[in-house]
Amino acid sequence: MLKLLIPVVVLAWLLERFLVPFSNWVPLVAAVWLALEFSRVRTRAAVDRLNRKWERFHLSNALATAPETTQWLNKLLQTVWPNYLEPRLVQEYLRIVQKQLREKRPKSIQSIEVEEFSLGTAPPQMGSTKTYWSNDATGKVSLYMDFLFDTTDMSVVLGAKLAGPLKGRAVRLIVSHVFVKGQLKFIPILDGQAVLYSFADPPEVHVGVAVAGGSSSLSLSDLPGVATWLERLLLEALVKTMLEPRRRIRTLPLRNLHKHAVSGVLQVTVVSASGLQSLTPAGSQGTWLTKRKSDAESQSASAPPSPYVELSVGGLARKTRVERATLEPLWDETMELPLHGSLSTLYVRAYDAGERNVRQAPMGEADLKIQYVADDSTIFYAVGRDEAVIAHRAECCEKGVVVTLPLLDSASGEVTLRLTMKEWHFAESAPATAVPAVPSMSRIDSVSLLTGRTIRVTVVGARELKPADYSGFSDPYVKLQYGSITRKTKTVAQNLNPIWNETFEFKELSGGEHLRLRVFDSDKLQMDQSLGVARVNLLNLVEGMQREVWVPLEKANTGEVRLQLEVLGKDYDLAREADAVAASNAHVSTVTKSEGPATIEVTLVEARNLKAADWNGTSDPYVSVKYGAVKQRSKVIYKTLTPQWHQTLEFKDSGAKHLALHVKDYNTVMSSTSIGHCQVSLEGLEDNATRDIWATLTGVKKGEIHLQITRRVATKVVSTEAVKPPLEKLAPEVIAASKLQIQTDKMYALLQQALALTSDEELKTVLGELEQAEEERGGIVAQLEKDRNTLVAKIKEFEQVIIAHGGFASVMRAQADRDVLVAKVKQLEDAMSGL
Repeated sequence: MLKLLIPVVVLAWLLERFLVPFSNWVPLVAAVWLALEFSRVRTRAAVDRLNRKWERFHLSNALATAPETTQWLNKLLQTVWPNYLEPRLVQEYLRIVQKQLREKRPKSIQSIEVEEFSLGTAPPQMGSTKTYWSNDATGKVSLYMDFLFDTTDMSVVLGAKLAGPLKGRAVRLIVSHVFVKGQLKFIPILDGQAVLYSFADPPEVHVGVAVAGGSSSLSLSDLPGVATWLERLLLEALVKTMLEPRRRIRTLPLRNLHKHAVSGVLQVTVVSASGLQSLTPAGSQGTWLTKRKSDAESQSASAPPSPYVELSVGGLARKTRVERATLEPLWDETMELPLHGSLSTLYVRAYDAGERNVRQAPMGEADLKIQYVADDSTIFYAVGRDEAVIAHRAECCEKGVVVTLPLLDSASGEVTLRLTMKEWHFAESAPATAVPAVPSMSRIDSVSLLTGRTIRVTVVGARELKPADYSGFSDPYVKLQYGSITRKTKTVAQNLNPIWNETFEFKELSGGEHLRLRVFDSDKLQMDQSLGVARVNLLNLVEGMQREVWVPLEKANTGEVRLQLEVLGKDYDLAREADAVAASNAHVSTVTKSEGPATIEVTLVEARNLKAADWNGTSDPYVSVKYGAVKQRSKVIYKTLTPQWHQTLEFKDSGAKHLALHVKDYNTVMSSTSIGHCQVSLEGLEDNATRDIWATLTGVKKGEIHLQITRRVATKVVSTEAVKPPLEKLAPEVIAASKLQIQTDKMYALLQQALALTSDEELKTVLGELEQAEEERGGIVAQLEKDRNTLVAKIKEFEQVIIAHGGFASVMRAQADRDVLVAKVKQLEDAMSGL
């Protein structure tokens, strides 16, 4: 080091002494060094920019990227699967699974329902071996990712009732293993506002099934084909909805309005078509006919086509007019189609009507998906030529889009449509009356699904109905069905645009019940012919506002029915019942009212997002309720994080200000484990009014419990005269029996009136009223039978309580309740046998 330093110092002294002073050459050297370093940095930055540009250019122009693995994605799925993805997927696919099971059950199964449905805690593996991006011929980018769902952790239990030799036998089908392997394809559309996904190739599917048959075991050999049927059902569901070019959609809205669309009205204008050609070669039809007819058919096939377009959604089909002798038809016809659900499929089919409409030759078809998005927009998407994507977005209702659909069976045919979403109908977010409460053991009432409101339906008229008689007209009437109640309008003779103006009232049912209507042509000598059916969603009705709709008829080529819909609040029913009671008690001189002791009724409805306390990722939850110094507990619901109890507990009103609830996990050997607790205040609770509450559990990270609390005050009516008690003070079964007697008397009176008539039209009118009275009577009888079955089931339950409890007080209480139930059943049977 010293040897190197000495020459440097000597050189610096010589430069300083004879050439350049030190104060001049040091800044010069520093400036040169800084310039070289700056140039080197700029060169490196330019190289980096060029490399990035090249990577982007290569990425945008390369047909495919190099395969890679995405273990980070699987790690993320493991984190968000149990509490976010799995519950959402279960909620989305449970309804689809139930529908598929009911519609496609094998002959060996009489009926089947889903008892338990959980995808388990193990998420599918995605991109474990290969993930890559690829460009198609149109420049669209697609992501390919391998998919593997191989789990034995899921819990799917199907309750089935067998047919055939084992008819009536109830078994449980337990899906113990599911294996699905394939390659998923993701296509972003609309600048990232939605993603289409599907299987690029047919997936490999295997399902493992075990059978449990109660006391005596059954094996799969006793139910041949069940496992194969479930495999085929799963494979068909995937192939028909998710195999290229069929694609499902996942929307990615910027904002979420948290609305659930249940139906809508789509306006479609068939504008024009181009490039049409018949798919049936000339002369290929009529080979079995005679030579003369074959020649005539050949001449017809060589004639210029006469195209028309048929649109269909669900069971509703509508056609355009026929344009004669052209391959470039122009229709510009508008029609409205009802949609059911947030995702619907519009099928577009083109036909050649031929000469005199005798030859219906197909000219191609296409299908268009309509998807509601949570930001109130609507996406229309379809498959184009070469499996390309056609996608359009309407930002709001009443905003139209123009779509040109290629007919996939045709080489060049296209149909142009103008689509306008007129309106979407939404379900209520969480109606308080959506889940009925199960009656308690000490207070037996009929289980009711009524919300307390009334739906008023006015059948105004119809237009352009299908002619069903030889005269070119029809004799139409309308049948309305809501729940189990059916109503019928009068018949309008020889009219395709009838006017009825008849009003009917129905008690509103919870659970999103639809109003179903059927239009018939009345015939005297043969069975009435159907002119079409329709289904009307009633969830978006607002109290006090009348809504008028034209409902297009399904399973018919033409026809619409005009309805006026209105929801009347609970005050309407109370006022009407008060008027009826006042009329029935008009002869009573004085009425006094006295209050009895109050009780607190706590109905435990359900819970959600509970903590998993068992090793299998579930819990066996029950609820311990404390009011004052009294404790009661609910029944245990096994292996679930979303239990539904529907159980009512009663406490004597002691004046306590709050309820204490403890949700626990039941263990057979060890002590119960707490999975949350909460306190509910009772302040401000009015007499005979129900408070509906979702209470958040404390002491845990998540969990809510749904309960309904009522402070029940007994009342007693005392009259100064020995008169018949008012109708509302009778037992429910006596009320039903009284209504049944009224309907029976009405039927007899109508029958006597019909026998005295001579005019056919008057006789037909009276017979229609008689039929309506018979339907009402049938509904009351069905309710009586349902009440009787409920009471009989409770008697058997009390007998089990008597056997299970050894305590004398418990046995005496159960025996007393049983005696009350037996008396009620006897009263019901007497009422039914007497009528």
